[in-house]
Amino acid sequence: MHRILKLSTPVVLITFFGLIGLQLLQSCRHRIDYINGQITAYDNSTTVQNTIYGRVVDESGTPMENVTVSCGNTTTLTDVRGLFFFRNIVSPEHATTVVAKKQDYFHGSRTITVQKDGDQQIEITLLSKGLPKTFVSANGATVDFGNGMKITFNPSSIYNPATGNSHEGQVYIYARKIDPTTTLGRATMPGDLRGITEATSEERTLQSFGMMCAELTDINGNPLQIKSSAQANITLEIPSSLQSAAPAQIALWYYDEALGVWKEEGFAYKVAGQYEGSVKHFSFWNCDTPEAAINLQMNLVDQNNNALQGYVVKLTNTLNNDYRNGTTNSNGWVSGLVYANATLLLEIYNPANVCGASTPLLSQTVVTSSINMNLGTIVVTVPTGTCTFNGIVIDCTNLPSANAAVYVSPLNLLISANNLGEFSYTLPCVPSQPLTFTSYDLTNLVNGTSTATLVSGSNNLGNVYACGDVTPFLDLYLINLTNSNSDTFHFVAPMQTIGANVIDSGANSRTEVYASGFSNNYFTLHSSDTVVGTHPVTLAYFTGPSNFTDTQFTLQPGSTATYTSYPIFPGHLLGSFSINFVGVPSGHIYNAIGSFRAPRNN
Repeated sequence: MHRILKLSTPVVLITFFGLIGLQLLQSCRHRIDYINGQITAYDNSTTVQNTIYGRVVDESGTPMENVTVSCGNTTTLTDVRGLFFFRNIVSPEHATTVVAKKQDYFHGSRTITVQKDGDQQIEITLLSKGLPKTFVSANGATVDFGNGMKITFNPSSIYNPATGNSHEGQVYIYARKIDPTTTLGRATMPGDLRGITEATSEERTLQSFGMMCAELTDINGNPLQIKSSAQANITLEIPSSLQSAAPAQIALWYYDEALGVWKEEGFAYKVAGQYEGSVKHFSFWNCDTPEAAINLQMNLVDQNNNALQGYVVKLTNTLNNDYRNGTTNSNGWVSGLVYANATLLLEIYNPANVCGASTPLLSQTVVTSSINMNLGTIVVTVPTGTCTFNGIVIDCTNLPSANAAVYVSPLNLLISANNLGEFSYTLPCVPSQPLTFTSYDLTNLVNGTSTATLVSGSNNLGNVYACGDVTPFLDLYLINLTNSNSDTFHFVAPMQTIGANVIDSGANSRTEVYASGFSNNYFTLHSSDTVVGTHPVTLAYFTGPSNFTDTQFTLQPGSTATYTSYPIFPGHLLGSFSINFVGVPSGHIYNAIGSFRAPRNN
């Protein structure tokens, strides 16, 4: 059994929404619905409720455990498979951003358009920071990263934004070049190449001619930045396939993680196959041409009118070979920004490369104009020799789970179950190897696995049980918000002690959850009331973490504990928490998030 770290309620989905004029030039059964209007200024005010499932991987595609993933104010941690689950949260319809963070990696994110009442799967790839380069701020330096990327710092141009003081000593700089022409480059770039122009605040889709990310710290890991009165010069090699098309002057854009968009700021100039420009701060920087954009959406079904979930839709601009892609949600729907006034090659691929993704299942040309467009329903003929599987997710009480999902490996396919625990999916071919089905009970934070070898036609998996080993645990992620240092702590029975005391005394009723037992680490929280729900944390204590200079932590306001299951003794309390601490002796602000399964002692 693997624990799921779920710190709040559900989330969102993906769309390419808008107003465009589009024509299909090759035959295919479809219905076209036009949406009146035209995108001008960026507007992300409309929100909807939906769900997002996803996975976080490193550059090699290996799943990453205990990554902090957030969408708005909702935060969770990835499990051993790199998976995270947000269900039924409210987020912006036009552009929802999911952010993934882990120590020693640059932040990763995806910006997607979401649809009400659909479940969307995304994947975020994190870039390792690697080893830093160093220089002395008082002297300045040109730092050469050896891959067509350089950064030049003027003397005494660095400061500590937390203190406001000038930093004259050693600077540690972590930086990576991102090639927009490679698969890895596309996977690791943040957002979705959605930009906001500096002069008019209009939304554009961006064609990238080179990208980089950089972070500066002092010897203790405290973030540093360029002084407001200074700037740094960046040099970025243009990919060889883009050299001839690269303009002599190009706009610079930085990534605004809070908004999930790129913002225009400054220019770079083409010199000997490289772009050279000046920047006033560091994050992700991008050399892009802003292009007119519209939102395009469509629904995919097979020849039997079944929604095609998890299928990849790719739209390539035939003029410059730049492309956009998305993945269909549980309703077979996908939407996002594409080039306006362009001829696009629309290609649809089977999910998870199960049958090989080199040949699209459908290919046709689409011509866009300046208004958003809904292509309606497109019928994709799934090849003969297909196989369908279905089943029911059963929880630990031997009842269908009303809040469940199924992860299919090695296909990297996430399937949402309905409120009766039922799920069904059609693959375009028969897998050549057995599949492992991991069934998640997202209410009780447990899962179970089963294996099946599929055959052509229908495959009824019957009941799949999301009830593995229900071992008590408490997982905690602690981050120093002052300098971004972080660590994760795992308490697991029987090696460590986890428990809950319930004090039921009217107005003074409270719940006490605790974990202890390794490296002198001890954690406890007290919260008001003794029922399911979210309650204020009235006392919290954490001591012993060796990765921080602070050794004790005291509670701050705004801390909460959420109980998703509160059974009678001897049942297990299930829940999550978000706690604000002040570290002693530094006075730094910390945030601790986590989840637990704690057996009641009374």
